[in-house]
Amino acid sequence: MKCNKCGSVNPEGTLFCEECDHRLDQPVVHEKKFSRKYFVYVGVVLGLMSVVLWYLEVWIGSIMTGGAGMMLGAYSMTFAKLVADKNKPMMYVLAGIAICTSVIGFMFGITGLSG
Repeated sequence: MKCNKCGSVNPEGTLFCEECDHRLDQPVVHEKKFSRKYFVYVGVVLGLMSVVLWYLEVWIGSIMTGGAGMMLGAYSMTFAKLVADKNKPMMYVLAGIAICTSVIGFMFGITGLSG
C-alpha cells in the first residue's frame, strides 16, 4: 500500500506508514501557506493612499491609513528577514517605501488637521 503523504510503499494491512507514521486510511490535507509578501504590498498601498488623502485634504483618512501603513511597514520589515535571499533586497525596499510614505501621510494629516 502506497502512502499518500510520503509515497513510500508499505505492506498490505498496515495502518500507519513505516516511514512517516501517517495513517494510511486517511487523505493528506496540505496546508495553505500565506505569503508574507502581501503585508509589504498592502503597506505600500496604504502609505501611498495616506499621501493621496492628504493631498485631497481628507485629514482623518490620511492619519488612519498612514498609521496602518506604518504598522504594516514595520511588521513587513521583520518578515523581510524570513524570505528567500533573492527577494530580501526588494522586500526591504518596499517595506521602507511603505514606512516612509505612511509617515509622510500621517504627519501631513496631523498638521492639516491642526492647521
